Amino acid sequence: MKRLDLSCAALLGLMGAAALLACADSNDAPGETSDDAGPILAPTEASVDPIESGVDAGADAHADADASKRLCSDDGFCHTVVPEGLRFRGVWGDGAGIVWGITLEKNVMRWDGSTWTAFAQLDAVPTAIWGSGPTDLWIATTSGLLHGIGSSSATVAFAPIEDLPGDVTVPVLSIWGRSATDIWAVGGRKDDLVWPAATKGRALHYDGTTWSTDATLTSRSVAFAGVTGNASSVWLYGTATEGFFQRARLLRGPGDGSPWSTVALPDDPAGLYYPFAKVVTAFGLSSDTSIWAAGETMEGTKASWQGTSSDDGTTFTWRFAKRESWERSISGLWGTAPNDSWAIGEVGLVSHWDGTEWKQSAVRVTGSPVGKSLWAIWGKSSDDFWVVGDEIALHKTTAGKP
Repeated sequence: MKRLDLSCAALLGLMGAAALLACADSNDAPGETSDDAGPILAPTEASVDPIESGVDAGADAHADADASKRLCSDDGFCHTVVPEGLRFRGVWGDGAGIVWGITLEKNVMRWDGSTWTAFAQLDAVPTAIWGSGPTDLWIATTSGLLHGIGSSSATVAFAPIEDLPGDVTVPVLSIWGRSATDIWAVGGRKDDLVWPAATKGRALHYDGTTWSTDATLTSRSVAFAGVTGNASSVWLYGTATEGFFQRARLLRGPGDGSPWSTVALPDDPAGLYYPFAKVVTAFGLSSDTSIWAAGETMEGTKASWQGTSSDDGTTFTWRFAKRESWERSISGLWGTAPNDSWAIGEVGLVSHWDGTEWKQSAVRVTGSPVGKSLWAIWGKSSDDFWVVGDEIALHKTTAGKP
């Protein structure tokens, strides 16, 4: 994979409007590219050659002529109209065309195939959303969990779960399940008022009738940030205090009451004193045999970790890859296959892994790069998924319209 010498995000900070124009229009300078082009995650093998520019050149060719009516980018990312001021932090679709989003403004938004509408207003800030089907939705908030049910998607009503077990001072930050009767919700909190900082975790499981605390996970004192998985495994990630340091923690288990195992992420081989993983900011399974994680080391080095399995997911081999300090931070990872993974993040980051290299996708529909940060991703297939963020919601589709 080829790399850039300097990203447009960095150029913008140094050169202002002049850099913006250069990034948006440059087509032939190998060291220059737009915010809608360029490498995002570190390459499988180190390379010093800059990536070729012009990935998003097609957008410039006719953006000015039809900017008022063009909705979809050259790579099929269609822009939807988002109410001003809404900052999405979660997204989930029922697979039948209805998509739900949650915002920092405490809104539950619903996409009906053509329009985003405010469906519900919450009392607390939502942190995650997931559903087992069109009329069975769950929303995690800073104060607990909400369950949404109804006779149809349009009539879903959300109600809080009373007496949710676990430490109520620890917010639920992530929810995921394999079915309506097998759901996991996790959260964490770090207390900086003590030294060293104390981390607390909350891990809950729903069997279709009752929510219960997983005492084994809670006892590990991991501040959980996320949970995901597949038919055979449940994966949790977070941070824990070890001595005077904060360390990333990755746990895996079948989710059936069997023991949980700690998965060690490799250190930065070029690190000096504290090369270990400090925090995981994004984690995603592309398949049963392919995993990606992103975060940073205790020394502040941005990093990605790739996990691959040659025994159908029984064990994984992990590889560390350094990311440059100027590369945009990653907030979400998702995929459908070992050669089809997606990374999203700040300043319009939407990058695709084809099994060999990461490449920024064209997401703009005007002559200017997308400057909005992206925070959540959900998908049904490689040609049907959603990416949402600050005043932006993109639908990757082949339909030519959102």
